[in-house]
This record gives sequence, C-alpha cells and structure tokens, in this order.
Amino acid sequence: LPDPQILEIVMFVINDLDAEGKIFCKCPPDAEHEYDAEILPEGVRVTCQKCGASRVLPTNSMTEAHEFLNCDALYLE
Repeated sequence: LPDPQILEIVMFVINDLDAEGKIFCKCPPDAEHEYDAEILPEGVRVTCQKCGASRVLPTNSMTEAHEFLNCDALYLE
C-alpha cells in the first residue's frame, strides 16, 4: 500500500462495521460470520470465510480511504 495510514483507516472501518453487524454476505443473517481481510496490489479484499463472498476496497489514495470512513455498510458479492 502507498501509505500505512490508509491500511489503518480501512481496517478500522472494516472492524467497526463487523462489530455493528453491517457487513453483509450470502450467508443467512442469523449465521455466525468470519471475515478475512487480505492486502492486494489493488486494495484490501474482504472475504467471508463461510460463503466465499468478497469485495475489494480500493486503497490507492488517502481520499479513497477517507471516503470509506463514511461507509455505513459493506456488501460482499
């Protein structure tokens, strides 16, 4: 990643959304969820370990990271 602070921001938001139950995948809503975050050249990929749904969050700039701060839910496909 171009800036370690970007990763900190993205991981903070992912953990916050997970704690609030606002990460949605293909699993039933009442199922236990296990999410994994992986750093890739194009961003951070969040994946549900149970159903395999994922989404890549772009992390190429501080602007993209700050836009993600305003995210109120994360939908994995």
